[in-house]
Amino acid sequence: MSRNKTNPQGPPDDPPLPDPALCRATSMAGSTLAECRVPRPFACQYAVVFSYSYLCDHPHRAAIIARTQANQQNP
Repeated sequence: MSRNKTNPQGPPDDPPLPDPALCRATSMAGSTLAECRVPRPFACQYAVVFSYSYLCDHPHRAAIIARTQANQQNP
């Protein structure tokens, strides 16, 4: 796994991540890991490349998961 520190791609006007208004993640069953669900996860310092996706290593990822679930239930 490697942690991304910069945003070599994407327009310079992209909002910086992590941004509570933009961050979304889903829980991975049976673990404390979370899959990042933002459109450009490589821009986040807490995004960790894992196989075909990005994992969220944010210290408050449980709150991000809860917010994502709440947004899915109340769009």
